[in-house]
Amino acid sequence: MSCQVLQELNLLLGTGDLTCELSDHGVGKALVSQWPIQLGTETFVGVARTVDAGQGDVPSVKATASQLAKGEVLIVNAISAPGAVFGGNLATIATERGAVGVVVDGLVRDVPQIRRLGLTVRARGAVPNRSVADGSGVVGAQVHIDGVAVVSGDIVVADGSGIVVIPATHKSELEQFIVQARSTSRGEE
Repeated sequence: MSCQVLQELNLLLGTGDLTCELSDHGVGKALVSQWPIQLGTETFVGVARTVDAGQGDVPSVKATASQLAKGEVLIVNAISAPGAVFGGNLATIATERGAVGVVVDGLVRDVPQIRRLGLTVRARGAVPNRSVADGSGVVGAQVHIDGVAVVSGDIVVADGSGIVVIPATHKSELEQFIVQARSTSRGEE
């Protein structure tokens, strides 16, 4: 997706419940679970970079965080991991790389340090113990969160109502949505 599309979505974040609108119009797919850990800003828009951490393979998460580009969202599938797969050290890497957000379908740690960094993070929970590196992680893998497939290159939008994933293959639908949303916000229907 183009930088212009991301800029347009960022502008639309201020107009109301963007995730609700994207979901209602079928442009994006909502991650329907609750995210008890919500750090940083309430909203973000960025391009997904995915990793399946398997049973808690932190090195695969670190490798993915180290590849992040400015404006990307780190998406970590770690629902099966018994410990945290993301913490202060990885948050520092993500922040330095310019990530706009991190979504961990699993557990995090070092919450005070992440909060001090100002990085926006959504996660299922926090625990003090880290996961053990077991080699089961896959960098760039398609991951599934709440039944929604997420691949690197998809757009991730978060606001106060939740998180929506817009598949990269929905480019034309997204562009149509933006045109409609712009004209609605100007009262030009």
